[in-house]
Parts: sequence; structure tokens; C-alpha cells
Amino acid sequence: MPDHLSWLKNLHIEVVVFDLGNVIIPVDFAKTTKAFITLGGKQASELYHHAGQNYLFEELERGEVSRKEFLDRVRPILNHASDAEIVEAWNAMLSHIDLSTFEYLDKLRPRYRTYILSNINTYHAEWVAKAMRSASSEQDISQYFDHVFYSHEIGHRKPENRAWQIIVEQKGIDPKKTLFIDDKEINIEAAKALGFIALHWNPSSDIRSVVDILLPS
Repeated sequence: MPDHLSWLKNLHIEVVVFDLGNVIIPVDFAKTTKAFITLGGKQASELYHHAGQNYLFEELERGEVSRKEFLDRVRPILNHASDAEIVEAWNAMLSHIDLSTFEYLDKLRPRYRTYILSNINTYHAEWVAKAMRSASSEQDISQYFDHVFYSHEIGHRKPENRAWQIIVEQKGIDPKKTLFIDDKEINIEAAKALGFIALHWNPSSDIRSVVDILLPS
């Protein structure tokens, strides 16, 4: 049992809410920054980075801008690159999924209700769907969780309170009995303020260790 997770054993947890990127699926934000620079030079160096992304990307994650509008707004900064070039650069941060991780997390059910709450956009959601189908033609991410909440579909992104409130209202969960796992401290603090049990995740760790803690041996 990892020492930093042992405290979970003493809690009354009924629900687990996972972030997706850098918790279940690896994400390398530097690859997208590098790809944008390749397309647009130095002027594109600050277009996107994990710590302080451009407001346009936050709007995309809320579903507030269309795919066409997104492409048209970043194109001038990227030397008028083609749609395909921009999408390829934007998706560069994503490399692979491990289907066995999803299968392992699925062991938590039915003892626990499990959900995904992810700040994600239509392009990356599409990439995830294709990657899942590539890993297994019959599988979809929604098959491994009780519900998947994507920010671009619910119109709110973490750390906005409304993102968590939607889960509470739709699924009737009790934050005090819900473990929320995320790799960004700002989201962890927001969840704690709403009464959730929150675990700040290190992306270098294996999320399957949480399953080992929560399930009796």
C-alpha cells in the first residue's frame, strides 16, 4: 500500500470522480507548445501552455466556440496553417491510452459509483474516442464509468463550482462521501471548498494504486 494513499482506507467513500488527462491518460503539454512554435514561430510560443492557457482554449473547453471559429482564430498566429496542421498540433499532447488502466478502474464498480469530470474540448474528446476504438473496436470510455462529464458538453470547466454542482444535482452524490482525483491543485482546492474529499494526483503515479487501496484484498 503506497504510504501517501493509506489515509483513504479510513474514509467512508461511496463515489469516485476522476479527472482524465494526466490521471488516467498521459498528457504532454510541451508537445503541443512545440508543435505550435513549429507552425507559427516565436509568436506562437505563448499560445498555449498548461499553467496559463489562452482564454480561447478555455472557451473551447466550455463549448462556447465552434470548431471552425477556433481554427479561424488561431490560424493567423500559426502562419495561416491548414485545418489539418492545426488539429495535429493541438492533439500532439496526446499520445496513447492504456486500455488495461480503464479495465482496472472498472473493478471499482459496483462497490463504488465512478465518474469522469474532465476539462476537455471536442477535438481531444474525439481523439480519445478514436483511441479507445483503436484499442478495442467494441469499447467506449463511457463503458468503464457510470457517467462521463466533459466540460465542452456541460458548459462549465474546473475550477468553476458549477462543474461539480452538475454532478451533484444530476447524480445525487454526497460530496462528503465522494473522492475527487485531479492533477491540478487549483481544482483540488475548489473541490475541497465544496466539501469533496480531494486527492492531488501526481501524473507520474499509477492510478491503479487507488483501486488497490479502495477495494478489500
